[in-house]
Amino acid sequence: MIGSPEAKAPTLYWTGLLTSVLLLGRAAGGVPFGILDDRIGRTKTLLITTHYSNLYYVR
Repeated sequence: MIGSPEAKAPTLYWTGLLTSVLLLGRAAGGVPFGILDDRIGRTKTLLITTHYSNLYYVR
């Protein structure tokens, strides 16, 4: 049942796991896109990542 003590432990576990995966993903993506940003500039990098992100969502 939602809000019960039995539900609290799994909720805390999955919340922590998903938060950790999100932070690791952001860090892993920040390195290559930071390098790309240094080479071609922030504006072009943002345009490229936004373009590919939109292509992913449209599929």
